[in-house]
Amino acid sequence: MLKKFIMTPNLKQFLAKSTEFRTEIFRYINHIPFTEKNEKRILATLIMSDISSEHCLAIQHLAKMECFISIASLLRLQYESLLRATWLFWCASDDLVEKLHQPLTEQSVKVEKLIPTINLLLQDLKIVVENGKLPRKAFDLLNEFKVKHIKPVHSFVHSGMHAFNRKKEGYVEPMLIQLVQNSNGLDALNAMILATLVGDEQTLMHIVQMQHLYLDCLPMHIPEIMKQHY
Repeated sequence: MLKKFIMTPNLKQFLAKSTEFRTEIFRYINHIPFTEKNEKRILATLIMSDISSEHCLAIQHLAKMECFISIASLLRLQYESLLRATWLFWCASDDLVEKLHQPLTEQSVKVEKLIPTINLLLQDLKIVVENGKLPRKAFDLLNEFKVKHIKPVHSFVHSGMHAFNRKKEGYVEPMLIQLVQNSNGLDALNAMILATLVGDEQTLMHIVQMQHLYLDCLPMHIPEIMKQHY
């Protein structure tokens, strides 16, 4: 018999607050300056960033529907699209960016093979950090997610032991909160990177302030979650 999960008032309140947080961090990111030289690179970055943000929105809706296996799977997609967005802006060659904007054909699909693996994307971004262009904190958070979470969420994507065990044994509420917190953390990093592209210090400060105001919506360790919510 599969264990039935019961949505508690605490979890409902947390999910509602997460939705508020998502609205607030993107409130002032309305326009990112284009130039003739960087237009396609900016556009490619924004498209990939929006894909990542869409996954976050889906995770919040799925949490309310108690579709927790899907949430864990989507975390992998949210992370990889954010990582690619960051890499497209700071690392991708002009030729690759140009090829991404080609109409979708059997031939153009092969462009996907030119985008490096997660490890190589991070290696390229580390060089950008060392050159003083990408904030080290952004890189550290992207790398931390890969180190801590990529193997478990990969297992969920492929219906491996993590997915099987959780469906069989059920979830505990702190674990569910942590899944959504990780998604919120990626979305906050997404907003910070976009604000960096805007180049507006006030927008960056607003996002930082919102992270302090909604601190319980962001990644925490299990003991801290238990203390906060129980």
